[in-house]
Amino acid sequence: MADDSAAASVGGAAVRSHTMRTYGGWTVPRKEGMFGLNLWMTIAMLIWLSVLFILGAMSPMFLVGWLVLGIIAGVAMVMKIDGRTLAEWSSLTMQFNRAKKKGKTVYRSGPFSNIPGGHYRLPGVLATFSCADRRSLAGPFAVIHNPRDHEFTVVFDIKPQGMDLADPDVVDGWVDQWGGVLTSWGEDADVVGATAVVETFPSSGMKVTTEVRRITSPQAPELAQRIMAEAGDMQSNQRLEMSCRLSITVKADTEAKRRDATVAAADLARRIPHMVNRLNAAGVSARVMTTEEVVTFVKRAYSSASQVDMELAAAEPGGHGVEWVDAGPSHAEQTLTTYVHDGAISSTWEMREPPRGYVGHQVLRPLTARNDDMPTKRVAICYRPHSGADAARLVDSDANNKTEKVKQERQYRKFARAKSEQDAAAAANARHAEAMGHGLTRFGMFVTTTVPAPAVGPDGQVSESRLPDTEAVMKSLAQRGRLRLRRCYASQQISFAAGLGIGVIVPNQATASALLKA
Repeated sequence: MADDSAAASVGGAAVRSHTMRTYGGWTVPRKEGMFGLNLWMTIAMLIWLSVLFILGAMSPMFLVGWLVLGIIAGVAMVMKIDGRTLAEWSSLTMQFNRAKKKGKTVYRSGPFSNIPGGHYRLPGVLATFSCADRRSLAGPFAVIHNPRDHEFTVVFDIKPQGMDLADPDVVDGWVDQWGGVLTSWGEDADVVGATAVVETFPSSGMKVTTEVRRITSPQAPELAQRIMAEAGDMQSNQRLEMSCRLSITVKADTEAKRRDATVAAADLARRIPHMVNRLNAAGVSARVMTTEEVVTFVKRAYSSASQVDMELAAAEPGGHGVEWVDAGPSHAEQTLTTYVHDGAISSTWEMREPPRGYVGHQVLRPLTARNDDMPTKRVAICYRPHSGADAARLVDSDANNKTEKVKQERQYRKFARAKSEQDAAAAANARHAEAMGHGLTRFGMFVTTTVPAPAVGPDGQVSESRLPDTEAVMKSLAQRGRLRLRRCYASQQISFAAGLGIGVIVPNQATASALLKA
């Protein structure tokens, strides 16, 4: 299963290089063992050696068999391909094949399915989620409930401020305030995750046309009405819309909240104004979303063909009328590297490594900006904050592990790799920053691209898939952002859901054991 805990960063930590402020210092936490192995693999190796000595005293035949088995298992757990060991690749493949034989990789819903009530429910882990509007002083807001893990999620509609006319000091202040937001999540012990999503998709033009009609007075001169209509048509054609949102997931920390969702919703309603104020200080205009708005972007993601109909219906006084139980696709199928859903094919990529060294605040702009070669794209940055107590323990442990790794490399190789020394320095800086009051947050990234599925033309010929073209564009954008991405393998469905930003915490769904993770 894909894991979003790809790196850890100390919120607010920064260094100044000349006149440009840069950011970095993230490391990949790992418990170091002997000979470059992790702690669990070192323990497994010691157990294997102990059994080897015991068998050697009993029977040479058992000794040879145990030796061969240990060598094969050691190679599978040490040799890496694209950042994963052979054991991880094998485990993911076997899990996927078992799920495929049981028919769990294909999903069908609707009136002619086995779904109760004939609804178009969301597939996979989202099938148990529910979403309903709750009341606050600012009005209704959507609360997504995950009953299995007793988690509640609120989604904010984000309007980022442009940076073209902002002074560098103002931008630096926004970034510092965002570091403060990350730290505040760690101070709230019940915040288990957050997902910031930047989504681009082709515009149907209905929003612009509807807004122009709304603001055009029927009593206006005919020429003025015609100019407004033509201006609306020009703005609505051939456009890519950009949507930004942020979801915050909290875990019910009392028995009352676990028993009664209204108690948890009331607590969220009380905290929402404070969350909005912190986000506004970070340079974004935040507004909590309603259930209708959440259903809109979820349905658009799973069934892009319904976008025009939903926008037409949304212009009516009663809204589009689609409920959460009908926000899913009518058909979906997961393959090892793609996710097919309602006439579209999606592929999700995960961050393998964060940018090396220090980067500027615009490092992700090439990846998040509108791109005509990749019109439907969703970039999701997943955060998992640590509490203050956990942060102190983790940075101390990580600094000791990175220092020990440098010592081992110098002992066995007579020198340490530059990457190891850089990681040790970053871990030491994180330890110092945490002592100064900064928070510790794990983060990862999912990037999802969606293209229309190949169609059969009048001549019976099947059109070519555009997915290989988007793969080339994805690699180019990742390089410009100094990221290393890899395609999610055998976990496209859960990765697609996690990238939506509706409360899916991927590590809670992970199945790979700590022994396999190098």
